[in-house]
Amino acid sequence: MTSNKTTIRTGEKAEVLITGITHSGAGVGRYHGLAVFIPGTLPGDKVLAEILEKKKNYAVARLLEILEPSSCRLEPQCVHYAACGGCRLQHVSYKEHLRLKTGLVQDSLARIGGLGDVVVGETVGMEHPWHYRNKVHFKVEKQDGRYQLGFFEEGSHNLTGFFSAGNCRQPGCLLVDTGLNQLASLCGTLLNKYGGDLEREPVFFRHLVLRKAFFTGEMMAVVVTGSRDWPREKDFASELMSQQPGITSLVRNIHTGLSGEIMGKEFRLLAGRDAIYDRLAHLTFRISPGSFYQVNPLQTEVLYSKVEEYAALTGRETVLDAYSGIGTIALYLARRAGQVYGLEVVSAAVE
Repeated sequence: MTSNKTTIRTGEKAEVLITGITHSGAGVGRYHGLAVFIPGTLPGDKVLAEILEKKKNYAVARLLEILEPSSCRLEPQCVHYAACGGCRLQHVSYKEHLRLKTGLVQDSLARIGGLGDVVVGETVGMEHPWHYRNKVHFKVEKQDGRYQLGFFEEGSHNLTGFFSAGNCRQPGCLLVDTGLNQLASLCGTLLNKYGGDLEREPVFFRHLVLRKAFFTGEMMAVVVTGSRDWPREKDFASELMSQQPGITSLVRNIHTGLSGEIMGKEFRLLAGRDAIYDRLAHLTFRISPGSFYQVNPLQTEVLYSKVEEYAALTGRETVLDAYSGIGTIALYLARRAGQVYGLEVVSAAVE
């Protein structure tokens, strides 16, 4: 039967069988012949959804009810999952998660790139895909007279607080290293203790950026603030350094602009060193507050060894590492290449 796409209306209720997934993690099905994108769904789900927006070639809907769940669906482990938006696929088993990502690569190469004959290997997963991130930036916001740390909910400026007094079930983000979650909790406590009367400037404290060197255990905290004086910053620094084992770098970043960038250009060392050091295979890297470094240390070595395998260097080649950050890929391959070049716009990362 020929379908009439023009009969679909905003607000209409639709039963949809989900058959695919987008790069943003939304499920995809068809309704009256039109592709419908529905966040929170996955292939195999049969759902009831409400059409929110209709375009010429697709529609966007919101999930109302799961009529028949996929066999791969499971309960998300994070208590903030529904609101936060930082994770997109916690409602799917990890094995299926990896399979879906492999399919996205295959689809992109074939449908967008026109390269249907390319062999795509299976996505290489982790044994324990939790608490792996060695870097996180929490938004700082005043709520009910206290500073809270968290993430903005997807598509909004509503803060999901991860370290509020009533949040005992889950102290922090499940993707972030447990030591960094502990450090964030302490930083939040001390910001409230030493924030003074800075609530008169509600955007003085903007972000808290934390990093951890996986192999050395060194940690860095960067407090992103406005430019005015912070009368008790020395007290904050002293107590943080004394209470938190492993923190070796405490930096204040000055950000006065209105841009969406996390940090400004000025850094002030409050305590410890201005960098932390980490090891990757045979290399040691100096990581400054503004430099890029891979956020999943266990999978970084897996990834780089695969790059080395596929490159099959003989010692005569020139390797070009574009967007090289602190040069991890270039330096990792340097021992097997004739020469390497790294291209990076952040001068501190190059240094």
